[in-house]
Amino acid sequence: MLTKTLKYLCLLSFILIIGCDSQKKSDQAAVDKSQQSVLLISKDGSGNIRQWIRSLDSEITIVECYDLSTDSLDYYLNIANAIIIGGGNDVNPEHYNKPAYATICGKFDNYRDSLEFKMIHYASENKVPIMGICRGQQIINVAHGGSLIPDIPTYVNEFTAHRDEAGNSTTHYILPVKDTWLTEHIQQDTFWVNSIHHQCVDRLAEGFEVAAYAPDSVIEAIYIRDKTIHPFTMGVQFHPEILRDSISNLFGTLFLNSIE
Repeated sequence: MLTKTLKYLCLLSFILIIGCDSQKKSDQAAVDKSQQSVLLISKDGSGNIRQWIRSLDSEITIVECYDLSTDSLDYYLNIANAIIIGGGNDVNPEHYNKPAYATICGKFDNYRDSLEFKMIHYASENKVPIMGICRGQQIINVAHGGSLIPDIPTYVNEFTAHRDEAGNSTTHYILPVKDTWLTEHIQQDTFWVNSIHHQCVDRLAEGFEVAAYAPDSVIEAIYIRDKTIHPFTMGVQFHPEILRDSISNLFGTLFLNSIE
């Protein structure tokens, strides 16, 4: 009787061990799967980018990078499959060799500049899809050697209102450039966007093309056409994460679909 009991206990222990090991492998597989879809956001204080992406893909892992340690940032960059550079403060004009512009710029965040330069260069060197929103478009251009107009009302004649007098959001239409990624997916001569910025792209970085302009010729969207240079680099001057209309969601879907 004792021998039978011992055999039964041994068999039960074996089944429990196999079961635990299988669960562990299943958990590991789930972790691996999530790591195949990791999106990094440089900074998303309002949470709008996270919510927008979640509305388009509920499964993707999202990590905001602004408060990460250096080691943690390096870890997440190493497993990142896509990067979004969000909106925020002005880019320090020293980065595009115009320190005199500092008097007309708004507030700077030098730590954020350095963080986003690191993320942008990593994306460029490792072919990670990247999207820039508002400031994000601007700093992607600067990181690749371009420059910015520091204040649209000061430097652009007959300018369109890109924010109201109190610095709040406004709206205007933009004009897609023919034979670009925009007109490949949007069969409209114009469409409306939101706008809350006073700076914009000036000299376009080498390898980039303009995908859309505002009526005052302010650059509203940029991209790299040549997929051998980079598989997916896109910048927009407006805020699709706030608009969330059909066109904005198309931008987000195209971006997410670029993830391998």
